[in-house]
Amino acid sequence: MIYFDNSATSRFKPRQTLKAIRRELLHSANGGRSGHNDAVATAMKISDTRTLLCDYFNANEVIFTKNCTEALNIVVYGILKRGDHVITTVTEHNSTLRPLYNLQKNGIIELSVINPDKNLKINPSHVRRMIKNNTALIALNAVSNVTGVENDVGKIGAIAAEFRIPFLVDAAQAVPHVSFDMKKQGISYIACAGHKGLHGPQGTGFLALNRLAEITPLIYGGTGTNSDSVYQPHNLPESLEAGTLNAPGIIGLGESVRWTIENIDKITSKIKRLNDRIMFALKTMKNVEVYTPVGTDTGVISFNIKNLDSAEYIGKPIVPHIQIVHDRIPLELFRGCIRGCRFCQAGMTYRPVREKSPAVLDAQAKCLYAHTGYDEMSLSSLSISDYSRLPELTDRLLQWTDDEHVSLSLPSLRADSFTKELMD
Repeated sequence: MIYFDNSATSRFKPRQTLKAIRRELLHSANGGRSGHNDAVATAMKISDTRTLLCDYFNANEVIFTKNCTEALNIVVYGILKRGDHVITTVTEHNSTLRPLYNLQKNGIIELSVINPDKNLKINPSHVRRMIKNNTALIALNAVSNVTGVENDVGKIGAIAAEFRIPFLVDAAQAVPHVSFDMKKQGISYIACAGHKGLHGPQGTGFLALNRLAEITPLIYGGTGTNSDSVYQPHNLPESLEAGTLNAPGIIGLGESVRWTIENIDKITSKIKRLNDRIMFALKTMKNVEVYTPVGTDTGVISFNIKNLDSAEYIGKPIVPHIQIVHDRIPLELFRGCIRGCRFCQAGMTYRPVREKSPAVLDAQAKCLYAHTGYDEMSLSSLSISDYSRLPELTDRLLQWTDDEHVSLSLPSLRADSFTKELMD
Protein backbone atom coordinates (compact mmCIF):
# COMPACT_ATOMS: atom_id res chain seq x y z
CA MET A 1 0.00 0.00 0.00
CA ILE A 2 1.15 3.54 -0.77
CA TYR A 3 0.59 5.48 2.46
CA PHE A 4 -0.84 9.00 2.02
CA ASP A 5 -1.97 9.56 5.60
CA ASN A 6 1.15 10.88 7.33
CA SER A 7 -0.58 14.13 8.29
CA ALA A 8 -2.95 12.03 10.41
CA THR A 9 -0.18 9.85 11.84
CA SER A 10 3.24 8.89 10.53
CA ARG A 11 3.52 5.30 9.35
CA PHE A 12 7.29 5.05 9.84
CA LYS A 13 8.64 4.71 13.38
CA PRO A 14 12.41 4.62 13.99
CA ARG A 15 13.90 1.34 15.08
CA GLN A 16 15.30 2.82 18.28
CA THR A 17 11.79 4.03 19.15
CA LEU A 18 10.36 0.54 18.94
CA LYS A 19 13.24 -0.84 21.01
CA ALA A 20 12.83 1.83 23.69
CA ILE A 21 9.08 1.20 23.99
CA ARG A 22 9.57 -2.56 24.21
CA ARG A 23 12.33 -2.18 26.80
CA GLU A 24 10.18 0.08 28.95
CA LEU A 25 7.18 -2.25 28.74
CA LEU A 26 9.34 -5.19 29.80
CA HIS A 27 10.59 -3.19 32.81
CA SER A 28 7.45 -1.24 33.61
CA ALA A 29 7.73 1.15 36.52
CA ASN A 30 5.92 4.31 37.57
CA GLY A 31 8.40 7.17 37.40
CA GLY A 32 7.91 9.76 40.11
CA ARG A 33 5.76 7.48 42.26
CA SER A 34 8.30 5.07 43.74
CA GLY A 35 11.94 5.05 44.82
CA HIS A 36 13.19 1.70 43.49
CA ASN A 37 15.78 1.59 40.72
CA ASP A 38 13.42 0.93 37.81
CA ALA A 39 11.05 3.75 38.85
CA VAL A 40 13.95 6.18 39.15
CA ALA A 41 15.31 5.08 35.76
CA THR A 42 11.90 5.63 34.16
CA ALA A 43 11.60 9.08 35.75
CA MET A 44 15.05 10.03 34.45
CA LYS A 45 14.18 8.95 30.89
CA ILE A 46 10.97 10.99 30.99
CA SER A 47 13.00 13.94 32.23
CA ASP A 48 15.48 13.45 29.37
CA THR A 49 12.65 13.67 26.83
CA ARG A 50 11.30 16.78 28.55
CA THR A 51 14.73 18.45 28.41
CA LEU A 52 15.17 17.45 24.77
CA LEU A 53 11.88 19.10 23.79
CA CYS A 54 12.61 22.21 25.86
CA ASP A 55 15.89 22.62 23.99
CA TYR A 56 14.24 21.90 20.63
CA PHE A 57 11.65 24.68 21.04
CA ASN A 58 13.71 26.95 23.33
CA ALA A 59 10.94 26.55 25.91
CA ASN A 60 10.97 26.96 29.68
CA GLU A 61 8.86 23.87 30.39
CA VAL A 62 7.13 20.96 28.67
CA ILE A 63 3.91 19.27 29.78
CA PHE A 64 3.22 15.77 28.47
CA THR A 65 -0.27 15.03 27.17
CA LYS A 66 -1.94 12.20 25.29
CA ASN A 67 -2.24 14.29 22.09
CA CYS A 68 -2.18 17.80 20.67
CA THR A 69 -5.91 18.20 21.35
CA GLU A 70 -5.40 17.86 25.09
CA ALA A 71 -2.51 20.34 24.99
CA LEU A 72 -4.69 22.94 23.25
CA ASN A 73 -7.55 22.39 25.69
CA ILE A 74 -5.21 22.85 28.67
CA VAL A 75 -4.44 26.39 27.50
CA VAL A 76 -7.96 27.34 26.37
CA TYR A 77 -9.66 26.17 29.57
CA GLY A 78 -6.69 26.96 31.78
CA ILE A 79 -6.11 30.67 31.16
CA LEU A 80 -9.38 32.14 29.85
CA LYS A 81 -11.96 33.67 32.15
CA ARG A 82 -15.35 35.32 31.79
CA GLY A 83 -15.25 38.50 29.73
CA ASP A 84 -12.06 37.63 27.82
CA HIS A 85 -11.69 38.17 24.09
CA VAL A 86 -9.94 35.60 21.87
CA ILE A 87 -8.61 35.93 18.32
CA THR A 88 -8.42 32.81 16.16
CA THR A 89 -8.85 31.83 12.49
CA VAL A 90 -11.30 29.90 10.37
CA THR A 91 -8.45 27.59 9.29
CA GLU A 92 -7.92 26.13 12.77
CA HIS A 93 -8.38 22.48 13.62
CA ASN A 94 -11.48 21.55 15.61
CA SER A 95 -9.15 20.90 18.55
CA THR A 96 -8.90 24.69 18.80
CA LEU A 97 -12.25 25.81 17.43
CA ARG A 98 -14.54 23.51 19.41
CA PRO A 99 -13.33 24.49 22.90
CA LEU A 100 -13.34 28.16 21.90
CA TYR A 101 -16.84 28.01 20.42
CA ASN A 102 -18.01 26.12 23.49
CA LEU A 103 -16.80 28.96 25.72
CA GLN A 104 -18.44 31.49 23.40
CA LYS A 105 -21.74 29.57 23.37
CA ASN A 106 -21.79 29.58 27.17
CA GLY A 107 -21.23 33.33 27.26
CA ILE A 108 -17.76 33.12 28.80
CA ILE A 109 -15.63 34.63 26.02
CA GLU A 110 -15.96 36.88 23.02
CA LEU A 111 -14.51 35.35 19.85
CA SER A 112 -13.11 36.95 16.68
CA VAL A 113 -12.45 34.57 13.78
CA ILE A 114 -10.19 35.72 10.92
CA ASN A 115 -10.42 34.50 7.32
CA PRO A 116 -7.26 33.82 5.30
CA ASP A 117 -6.17 36.05 2.42
CA LYS A 118 -6.17 35.06 -1.25
CA ASN A 119 -2.99 33.03 -0.67
CA LEU A 120 -4.76 31.11 2.14
CA LYS A 121 -2.48 32.71 4.75
CA ILE A 122 -3.45 34.68 7.83
CA ASN A 123 -2.41 38.30 7.37
CA PRO A 124 -0.67 39.60 10.53
CA SER A 125 -2.22 43.04 10.00
CA HIS A 126 -5.67 41.47 10.27
CA VAL A 127 -4.68 40.04 13.64
CA ARG A 128 -3.52 43.47 14.80
CA ARG A 129 -6.84 45.06 13.79
CA MET A 130 -8.81 42.52 15.84
CA ILE A 131 -7.02 43.26 19.13
CA LYS A 132 -9.15 44.77 21.92
CA ASN A 133 -8.46 45.89 25.45
CA ASN A 134 -9.76 42.56 26.78
CA THR A 135 -7.97 40.30 24.26
CA ALA A 136 -6.56 37.46 26.36
CA LEU A 137 -5.38 34.97 23.74
CA ILE A 138 -4.34 34.67 20.09
CA ALA A 139 -4.68 31.06 18.85
CA LEU A 140 -3.20 30.13 15.48
CA ASN A 141 -1.99 27.09 13.57
CA ALA A 142 1.53 27.31 12.23
CA VAL A 143 0.61 25.07 9.28
CA SER A 144 -2.93 24.35 8.13
CA ASN A 145 -3.85 20.68 8.26
CA VAL A 146 -6.19 21.27 5.28
CA THR A 147 -4.08 23.30 2.83
CA GLY A 148 -0.54 22.87 4.16
CA VAL A 149 -0.02 26.65 4.08
CA GLU A 150 2.45 28.04 6.62
CA ASN A 151 1.47 31.15 8.57
CA ASP A 152 3.94 33.83 9.62
CA VAL A 153 4.21 32.88 13.26
CA GLY A 154 7.12 35.25 13.85
CA LYS A 155 5.27 38.40 12.78
CA ILE A 156 2.08 37.46 14.63
CA GLY A 157 4.15 36.56 17.69
CA ALA A 158 5.78 39.99 17.58
CA ILE A 159 2.33 41.60 17.56
CA ALA A 160 1.24 39.44 20.49
CA ALA A 161 4.39 40.38 22.41
CA GLU A 162 3.86 44.09 21.65
CA PHE A 163 0.41 43.99 23.27
CA ARG A 164 1.46 41.42 25.93
CA ILE A 165 -1.16 38.93 24.75
CA PRO A 166 -0.54 35.18 25.25
CA PHE A 167 0.08 33.49 21.90
CA LEU A 168 -0.92 29.82 21.42
CA VAL A 169 0.44 27.98 18.37
CA ASP A 170 -0.94 24.68 17.10
CA ALA A 171 2.16 23.00 15.66
CA ALA A 172 0.68 19.56 14.97
CA GLN A 173 1.33 19.81 11.21
CA ALA A 174 4.32 22.14 11.43
CA VAL A 175 6.89 20.12 13.34
CA PRO A 176 9.57 19.36 12.15
CA HIS A 177 9.03 21.17 8.81
CA VAL A 178 9.00 24.58 10.52
CA SER A 179 11.68 25.75 12.96
CA PHE A 180 10.57 27.31 16.24
CA ASP A 181 12.28 29.49 18.80
CA MET A 182 9.60 30.36 21.32
CA LYS A 183 11.52 33.20 22.98
CA LYS A 184 12.57 34.92 19.72
CA GLN A 185 9.15 34.46 18.08
CA GLY A 186 7.08 35.65 21.03
CA ILE A 187 5.24 32.35 21.39
CA SER A 188 3.71 31.66 24.80
CA TYR A 189 2.50 28.09 24.17
CA ILE A 190 3.14 25.44 21.52
CA ALA A 191 0.79 22.46 21.35
CA CYS A 192 2.08 19.50 19.37
CA ALA A 193 1.43 15.85 18.58
CA GLY A 194 4.16 13.29 19.03
CA HIS A 195 2.89 10.79 16.46
CA LYS A 196 3.00 12.90 13.29
CA GLY A 197 6.13 14.64 11.98
CA LEU A 198 8.16 13.62 15.02
CA HIS A 199 7.55 9.91 14.22
CA GLY A 200 6.58 9.06 17.80
CA PRO A 201 3.91 6.62 18.99
CA GLN A 202 0.23 7.46 19.11
CA GLY A 203 -1.01 8.58 22.50
CA THR A 204 1.80 11.11 22.87
CA GLY A 205 1.62 14.88 22.71
CA PHE A 206 2.94 17.83 24.66
CA LEU A 207 2.53 21.48 25.52
CA ALA A 208 5.69 23.59 25.42
CA LEU A 209 5.55 26.70 27.61
CA ASN A 210 7.51 29.90 27.34
CA ARG A 211 5.05 31.79 29.54
CA LEU A 212 4.98 30.33 33.05
CA ALA A 213 1.93 32.17 34.39
CA GLU A 214 -0.37 29.85 36.32
CA ILE A 215 -2.70 27.64 34.28
CA THR A 216 -5.80 26.14 35.88
CA PRO A 217 -5.43 22.34 35.49
CA LEU A 218 -7.74 20.49 33.13
CA ILE A 219 -7.43 17.30 35.24
CA TYR A 220 -6.92 17.02 38.99
CA GLY A 221 -5.39 14.03 40.76
CA GLY A 222 -2.22 12.34 41.91
CA THR A 223 1.09 13.93 40.98
CA GLY A 224 3.60 12.12 43.20
CA THR A 225 4.26 15.43 45.00
CA ASN A 226 2.59 17.12 48.00
CA SER A 227 0.65 13.92 48.60
CA ASP A 228 -0.31 15.05 52.12
CA SER A 229 -2.46 17.83 50.61
CA VAL A 230 -5.94 17.39 49.08
CA TYR A 231 -5.25 20.35 46.78
CA GLN A 232 -3.53 20.27 43.41
CA PRO A 233 0.08 21.50 43.63
CA HIS A 234 0.96 24.70 41.76
CA ASN A 235 4.44 23.76 40.60
CA LEU A 236 5.06 22.74 36.98
CA PRO A 237 5.03 20.26 35.36
CA GLU A 238 3.27 18.19 38.05
CA SER A 239 0.29 20.55 38.38
CA LEU A 240 -0.75 19.84 34.76
CA GLU A 241 0.25 16.14 34.63
CA ALA A 242 -2.15 14.49 37.08
CA GLY A 243 -2.16 10.70 36.94
CA THR A 244 0.32 8.16 35.68
CA LEU A 245 2.17 9.29 32.58
CA ASN A 246 2.49 7.21 29.41
CA ALA A 247 6.10 6.33 30.17
CA PRO A 248 6.67 3.91 27.24
CA GLY A 249 5.17 6.43 24.83
CA ILE A 250 7.11 9.41 26.20
CA ILE A 251 10.40 7.53 26.25
CA GLY A 252 9.71 6.26 22.72
CA LEU A 253 8.89 9.83 21.69
CA GLY A 254 12.28 10.95 22.98
CA GLU A 255 14.01 8.47 20.69
CA SER A 256 11.79 9.56 17.79
CA VAL A 257 12.67 13.22 18.34
CA ARG A 258 16.39 12.40 18.39
CA TRP A 259 16.06 10.43 15.15
CA THR A 260 14.04 13.21 13.51
CA ILE A 261 16.58 15.88 14.47
CA GLU A 262 19.44 13.75 13.13
CA ASN A 263 17.65 13.10 9.83
CA ILE A 264 15.83 16.40 9.31
CA ASP A 265 17.72 17.30 6.12
CA LYS A 266 16.86 13.95 4.50
CA ILE A 267 13.24 14.22 5.65
CA THR A 268 12.87 17.76 4.32
CA SER A 269 14.47 16.89 0.99
CA LYS A 270 12.25 13.83 0.50
CA ILE A 271 9.06 15.68 1.39
CA LYS A 272 9.91 18.49 -1.04
CA ARG A 273 10.72 16.02 -3.81
CA LEU A 274 7.49 14.07 -3.36
CA ASN A 275 5.49 17.26 -2.82
CA ASP A 276 6.73 18.79 -6.10
CA ARG A 277 6.15 15.56 -7.99
CA ILE A 278 2.56 15.19 -6.79
CA MET A 279 1.80 18.89 -7.27
CA PHE A 280 3.12 18.84 -10.84
CA ALA A 281 1.07 15.74 -11.70
CA LEU A 282 -2.13 17.17 -10.20
CA LYS A 283 -1.66 20.50 -11.99
CA THR A 284 -1.49 18.71 -15.36
CA MET A 285 -4.86 16.97 -14.80
CA LYS A 286 -7.68 19.03 -16.33
CA ASN A 287 -10.36 17.61 -14.04
CA VAL A 288 -8.43 18.31 -10.81
CA GLU A 289 -8.60 21.54 -8.84
CA VAL A 290 -5.64 22.10 -6.48
CA TYR A 291 -6.24 24.41 -3.53
CA THR A 292 -2.76 24.33 -1.99
CA PRO A 293 -0.57 27.10 -3.48
CA VAL A 294 2.47 26.09 -5.53
CA GLY A 295 5.65 26.29 -3.46
CA THR A 296 4.04 24.92 -0.28
CA ASP A 297 6.49 22.29 0.95
CA THR A 298 4.91 21.06 4.19
CA GLY A 299 3.71 17.80 2.66
CA VAL A 300 -0.02 18.63 2.88
CA ILE A 301 -1.81 19.08 -0.47
CA SER A 302 -5.51 19.84 -0.78
CA PHE A 303 -7.27 19.10 -4.06
CA ASN A 304 -10.64 18.14 -5.48
CA ILE A 305 -11.65 16.03 -8.48
CA LYS A 306 -14.29 18.01 -10.33
CA ASN A 307 -17.77 16.53 -10.76
CA LEU A 308 -16.87 13.44 -8.77
CA ASP A 309 -18.82 12.66 -5.65
CA SER A 310 -16.75 11.69 -2.61
CA ALA A 311 -18.71 8.43 -2.28
CA GLU A 312 -19.67 6.22 -5.20
CA TYR A 313 -23.25 4.99 -5.53
CA ILE A 314 -24.89 2.36 -7.73
CA GLY A 315 -26.86 4.21 -10.39
CA LYS A 316 -28.08 1.12 -12.28
CA PRO A 317 -28.88 -1.58 -9.71
CA ILE A 318 -29.97 -5.06 -10.79
CA VAL A 319 -33.78 -5.24 -10.70
CA PRO A 320 -34.95 -8.85 -10.12
CA HIS A 321 -37.74 -10.39 -12.25
CA ILE A 322 -39.57 -11.58 -9.15
CA GLN A 323 -40.73 -9.29 -6.36
CA ILE A 324 -38.53 -9.30 -3.28
CA VAL A 325 -39.68 -8.51 0.25
CA HIS A 326 -39.71 -4.76 -0.27
CA ASP A 327 -38.98 -3.02 -3.56
CA ARG A 328 -37.71 0.50 -2.93
CA ILE A 329 -34.91 2.87 -3.84
CA PRO A 330 -32.20 3.16 -1.13
CA LEU A 331 -30.79 6.70 -1.03
CA GLU A 332 -27.81 7.11 1.34
CA LEU A 333 -27.75 10.66 2.71
CA PHE A 334 -24.54 10.58 4.73
CA ARG A 335 -22.08 8.35 6.53
CA GLY A 336 -21.00 8.56 10.12
CA CYS A 337 -22.85 9.91 13.11
CA ILE A 338 -22.76 13.16 15.07
CA ARG A 339 -23.72 11.45 18.33
CA GLY A 340 -20.79 9.18 19.19
CA CYS A 341 -22.80 6.93 21.50
CA ARG A 342 -20.55 4.72 23.55
CA PHE A 343 -21.44 1.25 22.25
CA CYS A 344 -22.41 2.07 18.65
CA GLN A 345 -19.96 0.22 16.42
CA ALA A 346 -21.40 1.70 13.21
CA GLY A 347 -21.11 5.24 14.53
CA MET A 348 -17.45 4.68 15.42
CA THR A 349 -16.53 2.79 12.24
CA TYR A 350 -17.87 5.33 9.77
CA ARG A 351 -16.44 8.51 11.27
CA PRO A 352 -16.02 11.31 10.37
CA VAL A 353 -19.50 12.47 9.29
CA ARG A 354 -19.63 12.97 5.51
CA GLU A 355 -22.85 14.45 4.10
CA LYS A 356 -23.93 14.58 0.48
CA SER A 357 -25.47 17.83 -0.69
CA PRO A 358 -29.22 18.01 -1.52
CA ALA A 359 -28.33 18.68 -5.17
CA VAL A 360 -26.22 15.52 -5.41
CA LEU A 361 -28.84 13.43 -3.62
CA ASP A 362 -31.61 14.75 -5.87
CA ALA A 363 -29.62 13.81 -8.97
CA GLN A 364 -28.87 10.35 -7.60
CA ALA A 365 -32.52 9.82 -6.70
CA LYS A 366 -33.67 10.69 -10.24
CA CYS A 367 -31.05 8.36 -11.71
CA LEU A 368 -32.10 5.47 -9.45
CA TYR A 369 -35.79 6.04 -10.18
CA ALA A 370 -35.15 6.09 -13.92
CA HIS A 371 -33.35 2.73 -13.77
CA THR A 372 -35.64 0.90 -11.32
CA GLY A 373 -39.15 2.29 -11.63
CA TYR A 374 -39.72 1.69 -7.92
CA ASP A 375 -42.55 3.71 -6.38
CA GLU A 376 -40.95 4.13 -2.95
CA MET A 377 -37.70 5.76 -1.91
CA SER A 378 -36.05 5.13 1.45
CA LEU A 379 -33.77 7.87 2.81
CA SER A 380 -31.18 5.82 4.64
CA SER A 381 -28.29 6.42 7.03
CA LEU A 382 -27.74 5.80 10.74
CA SER A 383 -30.37 8.41 11.60
CA ILE A 384 -32.02 10.47 8.89
CA SER A 385 -33.07 13.26 11.26
CA ASP A 386 -29.36 13.98 11.93
CA TYR A 387 -28.92 15.07 8.30
CA SER A 388 -28.31 18.81 8.61
CA ARG A 389 -30.22 19.80 5.43
CA LEU A 390 -33.16 17.41 5.64
CA PRO A 391 -35.97 19.98 5.07
CA GLU A 392 -34.18 21.34 2.00
CA LEU A 393 -33.70 17.81 0.64
CA THR A 394 -37.28 16.66 1.17
CA ASP A 395 -38.66 19.85 -0.40
CA ARG A 396 -36.45 19.24 -3.41
CA LEU A 397 -37.46 15.60 -3.77
CA LEU A 398 -41.17 16.30 -3.36
CA GLN A 399 -41.05 18.65 -6.34
CA TRP A 400 -40.96 15.61 -8.62
CA THR A 401 -41.74 12.51 -6.54
CA ASP A 402 -45.35 13.62 -6.03
CA ASP A 403 -45.89 13.87 -9.79
CA GLU A 404 -44.28 10.45 -10.31
CA HIS A 405 -46.27 8.92 -7.41
CA VAL A 406 -43.11 7.97 -5.57
CA SER A 407 -43.49 7.92 -1.79
CA LEU A 408 -40.67 8.93 0.55
CA SER A 409 -39.79 6.76 3.52
CA LEU A 410 -37.73 7.95 6.51
CA PRO A 411 -37.11 4.68 8.38
CA SER A 412 -34.59 5.86 10.97
CA LEU A 413 -35.54 8.87 13.09
CA ARG A 414 -34.66 10.09 16.57
CA ALA A 415 -37.37 11.24 18.94
CA ASP A 416 -35.32 14.22 20.11
CA SER A 417 -34.98 15.64 16.60
CA PHE A 418 -38.40 14.66 15.16
CA THR A 419 -40.44 17.79 14.44
CA LYS A 420 -44.00 18.56 13.39
CA GLU A 421 -42.65 20.30 10.28
CA LEU A 422 -40.89 17.09 9.26
CA MET A 423 -44.08 15.05 9.82
CA ASP A 424 -46.12 17.47 7.73
